[in-house]
Amino acid sequence: MICLATLFIAEMNLILHIIILVVLFVSLELKFMKRLFLHGATMLIALVLHVISFILVMWPSFRLSYPYGYNTFSFITVTHAILGGTTLILAIWLIASWRFQRSLKSCSKRKNKMLLVFVMWVIALLLGILLYLYLYTTLVPWL
Repeated sequence: MICLATLFIAEMNLILHIIILVVLFVSLELKFMKRLFLHGATMLIALVLHVISFILVMWPSFRLSYPYGYNTFSFITVTHAILGGTTLILAIWLIASWRFQRSLKSCSKRKNKMLLVFVMWVIALLLGILLYLYLYTTLVPWL
């Protein structure tokens, strides 16, 4: 039986990460529209929301659940955690190196890194959603 508080926290975290996913794609659209300062600002918003979620929910959850053996679920959890943690560190580095600069020179040098972090972030978010579905619904019983 799942504790209602745990379920509530998981649901709020899922909603937050769906919002983050939407913000990421809005930010990508802003980049294509050449609204690069807004692109950077929306990526910063997504990063701050993600850091808050990481500190309050994901890290404590991972630390509490990790020692329970190895199976497909734990493989996906560890993959999600490693990919998500790496993405978080790289995103912090990218945003910190940008520092709200209006010049595009520093950004153009990091274009490939930004794309890689974006793709990693989306994959980590999708893995997190898959874990939520496995843990709190009956939609993915095959894990």
